[in-house]
Amino acid sequence: MPIPGVENLSDEAKKWLAHAIAGMTVADGEVDSSELAHLREAIGFLDDKGEVEQLMSEVREHHVGDLPPQQMEKRQAFAILKELAKLAVADRVLSASEE
Repeated sequence: MPIPGVENLSDEAKKWLAHAIAGMTVADGEVDSSELAHLREAIGFLDDKGEVEQLMSEVREHHVGDLPPQQMEKRQAFAILKELAKLAVADRVLSASEE
């Protein structure tokens, strides 16, 4: 399910969001097929499909770098938080590192 308003983000903000989603996917140290499927759908807003594949590879290798803080409006921040929460429980297990 697309994140509301993502089409209004700058390319830089979209890349930041995609990396945040990828980081949440690897937060528990385990990545299963349902998380990978949800990730691919969640970052489908990226125009550069090579970047999508790069992020997918980083997630499979459990290596996604840290992100600097990003400024955004509250409504968009809430939509992103909601998407990250869905990713955290995609495998039906909420680990301590995902809390």
